[in-house]
Parts: sequence; structure tokens; C-alpha cells
Amino acid sequence: MNKHKTYLLIFFACLNFLSLNAQKWAPVGVGFDRPPVLYTDTFNDLLYAGGQPKYSADSILLRGIASYDGNQLKPLNKASSTCGFNFCSFAQVMQFYKGALFVKAFNETLEDTINALGLASWNGNQWSSVGGGVRYDDTGSGDIREMVVHNNRLHVAGSFRYAGNVLANKVAAWDGNKWTSVDSDTSFWTKQSWIETLAFYRDELYIGGTFRTEDKSIHDVARWDGSTWQPVGTTYTMFDEGLITDMIVYKDELYIGGFFLEPNSPGNFVARWNGTNWNRVGDGLRHSSGGGFVSKMEIVNDKLLITGMFDQAGDIPVDNIVTWDGLRWCTFDTTNSFGSQIPVDHFTYFRDTFYIETAEYLNGDTMNYFAKWNGSLDPVSCSKEYPLSIYDNEGIVTTNEFRIYPNPANQELRIILSQEGTERLSWQVTDMNGKQYDRSVLHQSRNTEAILNTAELPPGIYFLNINGKYARFGVVR
Repeated sequence: MNKHKTYLLIFFACLNFLSLNAQKWAPVGVGFDRPPVLYTDTFNDLLYAGGQPKYSADSILLRGIASYDGNQLKPLNKASSTCGFNFCSFAQVMQFYKGALFVKAFNETLEDTINALGLASWNGNQWSSVGGGVRYDDTGSGDIREMVVHNNRLHVAGSFRYAGNVLANKVAAWDGNKWTSVDSDTSFWTKQSWIETLAFYRDELYIGGTFRTEDKSIHDVARWDGSTWQPVGTTYTMFDEGLITDMIVYKDELYIGGFFLEPNSPGNFVARWNGTNWNRVGDGLRHSSGGGFVSKMEIVNDKLLITGMFDQAGDIPVDNIVTWDGLRWCTFDTTNSFGSQIPVDHFTYFRDTFYIETAEYLNGDTMNYFAKWNGSLDPVSCSKEYPLSIYDNEGIVTTNEFRIYPNPANQELRIILSQEGTERLSWQVTDMNGKQYDRSVLHQSRNTEAILNTAELPPGIYFLNINGKYARFGVVR
């Protein structure tokens, strides 16, 4: 190689290094006195920050919510006057509907005289209460955890018994004039239940959160069939001990995120439902501490952007933010700014820029709880591509090459090859730490069935590798 080509290679390598290092987190204005919840209003081209901040970092009174136009933070006129000194619940949930911004409220006094019971709206000039609000009983407001617009109605969900004067079972709809109930049987769920998130998938209502029926036939994920709540596929026992925090439809599948783990759920922190079967999302997400969770999911640039607390996505390290394109995990942030102490709970994408709520400091730089990404969302690191693996209602996992069942297994795991061929196939079983447990060879032909003895395997999660094709299975006792 001549010296001119060498100089060019060094030049482009330096350019790439400088470009990657220019991508970093930066503060947004003066920021806030505590972490905000973020929401983008595409109709008015504004970003709203609510949920926590009582003041901006330079002590401008915000009373729980502010707007941001890309240059300046501004308080909304006469917002909540009841924000406590240490906590402000106002506008923790926001949704734009019929020309107004609807926000979660807790017995808030707006414009000094308007009592907003659980829900309020802002039309750009003044605040209003909404149809008598939502309440759990006669003593105070209910708790709204999610708002979604569908079929020209605003659907709200959380923990409440009444919407206006309508008896509701934690879900209700507002059409701009009146409330309607989805389900008025307030005894259906146990008293400790609440709904954290909702979504409409193929025109059917799905809910997620922490809830169950007395007989535990339904818990944490449910579907409304028009007359009653139904379980969603296999009722995984881990859902009963976990939490579903978010739902979103992406590429004609319903994705759920939260805290739940295999083998007694269809994935780690994230899973997808195709209307008939549960699917893994690659190898899922993990956190080295054994904890971790998914907080929020949104579609950005035709990819599913996911935040929370996790440090592994499939086979690549990540830092609480990751994207999924339907086949592989990718990350665009290699700054290692968050770690195990700073989850990313809320974000939004506004004017082609990625904004997050965060800590007061990141890597020693002052952020005041509000930061933006100065860089591209193009991936700098991606996992391997994952073939589709499907759980059916009988616990069968199907890949393009073979099927395994039951999953999770107890005494044995059955393997059915799905393609013709004459080559000798080798299998290998390893655990999450890479420890090898089993090796064997079988002759491939259509519908060949093999049995893997799992009786001696400790309970846990394992990988089955057949000639480089992987499936994950669990062992339970």
C-alpha cells in the first residue's frame, strides 16, 4: 500500500472517530428542578414537559407543566396551584385530542378556581375540567395512567371506579361531550388492580398493568371481546408477579414491555403478540443486576425505540436505550452515560431530535433532568438477526428449521425438524452463562423427532443450537 492510501485511511478513520465523539448528550435550556414527563404535540409543533417540575432550573414557576418550542421553555398560564414542594403529580400523562391538550390531574385547582378531578384540558388559552373527571369514590380523584385516541374518542385507563357519573371499571372513553364505560363490572378485577397501559390492536382493546381476576385466569394482559375481558393466549405465570408498563403496535404485532422474565413469560422485558401466538423479540433485554425493566416504547424512523433499565440486548451491550427493526437490536449511543443507577423512563422525538428525562448530571455534565441527543439515531452497533420464533397456545416454539415443545419443559423437550434433508445435525445446549450441558447428533429427515432429557438440568433458561440455528427454552420444576 502506498503512503497516499495510508494517509487517506488515517484521515477517514480520524473523521469517523471525531464524528462518533461529537455525538453526545446535551442539556436543553436551563432544564428543570426535577425529572419531567415528555410529550410531543405534532398539531401545534410543541414539546410539553410535565409530571414533576415545579420550577425551571432558574426558578421560573412552572406549576407542573411547561411548553418548549425548540428554543425556550414557557409555563402554561395559571396551571396547577396545588403542586407540593417535593412532588407534583400534575400532567404525568398527556394526550392531544380535538384541539386541546388533556393532562392527568389530582384534585388540582386550575386558574385558581377550576377543580380538575383526575383530568383537565388546555386549549391554548385556558384550562377546563373534563366531564366531572374520574374518581375512585366520593373522597377524591382517580388515577389515570394512560390516554389513547381511537375512533375519535379519548380512552383513559388507570385506577378509578367512575368517569363523570358513569360507573367504570378502570377504563372509560370521552367523546368531547360525555363519558361511556367499557366495562361497568367493578368487581371483575381484584381491589389491588390497576391498568398501566392500553392499546388498540386490529380494532380490539388490549390492556396491561398489574391486575388479575380472583381465579387468576387473567392477569396483567387482557383483551376486550366486546362483552367481557379475555386472556391473551397462554396465561404465563410470571405476568402475575411482574408489571406491564407499555403497549404499542409495530409491524402488525402488539408489543408489550415492562418487568417480566422467561421461562414463565414469552420474553425478557419485552414480547410481541400476532393475534394468535406470543413471539419473542430476539433474545429480549437483560440487566446484569438481575433486575431491570422496559419503561417506554415509541416508533421513531420506522424502528421501535425502547427505553428503561437494561444493559444487554440480544448479544450486544447497550445502555438503557435500544432500537428494534423487526430482525435485530441496535444501539446508537456508545457514551455509557446511564449505567445501573439512571434509568431512562420518558422520552420523545421532537423536530428530528431525541429528548429524554434524565438525572441532574450525566458523565459529570450538568443536565438538570432534561437532555437531548446531539447526533444521529443511525446504529453504531447491532446484534445478529433473529429468525421468527413463535409460542403457540400449547407452549410450542417454532423456528424456520424446527419446533420444540413443551416450553418451558420439565422432564423432557421434544424437537421436531421441519425441513427435508440428509445431513447429519448436531445439537448443543448451553445456559445463559455459556456453560455446555448436552451434545448429540441426529439424522435429518422431514418430521424427525428427537427428545432432549431435561430432568437433570437445573431450572433456568437455556439455548438449543442446531447447526447454528437457535431457540431458547426454559426448565421449570
